[in-house]
Amino acid sequence: MTFTPVGIPFLTIFLMATGSFGDGTLPKAPQITSPLETVDALVEDEASFLCGVDSFPAAEIIWTRNNIPI
Repeated sequence: MTFTPVGIPFLTIFLMATGSFGDGTLPKAPQITSPLETVDALVEDEASFLCGVDSFPAAEIIWTRNNIPI
């Protein structure tokens, strides 16, 4: 086994670089893939919100108004 100058096995460095998801997939920061739209609704009416996101692992989307989840 080959070691780095500070004594870390090269194999360990490779595993850290490829991530720990088991398939070699690296994490990907969330990126919104659909345009944002304004939704107007009266109080007590229902409204639908859609958001396309590309990320790994899957992103959790939380809709808020004035920093309060809706």
